[in-house]
Amino acid sequence: MNIINKTLGKTIYLFAKILEGMFTVTIRLLETLVLITKGISSGLLLLLSMGGCLFLLIFAIPLGIRILTDPYALGILLFLMLFPFLAGRLLVHLKKQKFLITAFLFNLSKHLIHPEAYAYKSFASYKKAYDQAQEDYRREQERRYHEQQQQKQRAWNEQFYQWQSQGARGSRYYYRTGSSGQWHRQGGQHQSFGGPQGNPRQKYKESLDILEVSEGVDEKELKMAYRKKAKKYHPDINKDPNATKKFQEINDAYKFLSEYS
Repeated sequence: MNIINKTLGKTIYLFAKILEGMFTVTIRLLETLVLITKGISSGLLLLLSMGGCLFLLIFAIPLGIRILTDPYALGILLFLMLFPFLAGRLLVHLKKQKFLITAFLFNLSKHLIHPEAYAYKSFASYKKAYDQAQEDYRREQERRYHEQQQQKQRAWNEQFYQWQSQGARGSRYYYRTGSSGQWHRQGGQHQSFGGPQGNPRQKYKESLDILEVSEGVDEKELKMAYRKKAKKYHPDINKDPNATKKFQEINDAYKFLSEYS
């Protein structure tokens, strides 16, 4: 009985090795085909992205018309577009079956050859272990993604509060002298503002417009409006050429309104 089990175990082991090799060759072949067809599909999509006129121009020539009217050529074109997606799903299935089948057969062969050293494991147990490993991997990826998002949010909050603290330290204080009616700026050299360019009331209205708030806005609403605008026009986020200028205007408006109100 032991001789029969060992012979059967060696036969199963040899069969498992052959099967493993077949799976490996098939998977590598499919991966190569996916890379090739992806390259061709990317080229076609590039033509589309360059403009529909160019794509139509290509198909307006005799070769293009022949492709559109030939069902075989059109089928090949459609195949090139769909193959990467379909083959990708097939690859996932093949890799799973390769692991399940070969792992089960290798364990079975070892159990038959050395029953005292290797316990028998059912195919279902391998499937359960594989599914659990995939689920653990998915959860780990989700956990890392959420951690990265939280780190980005914390970094943004820290940077935002740094802007606020720097803005508070660099704020300019405005006051008006008794009978002259002139406004003065404190926070460096004292300057008087009598003309339109230095009129704090005018600057107050302009600052309200920049932050899109109304007169009499309270501190909480002002801060919320500033955060919304600052995040929208921050140069690291907004790639518009005028974003830096707009961001500076938002900071200046917030500084002024914080001290004016």
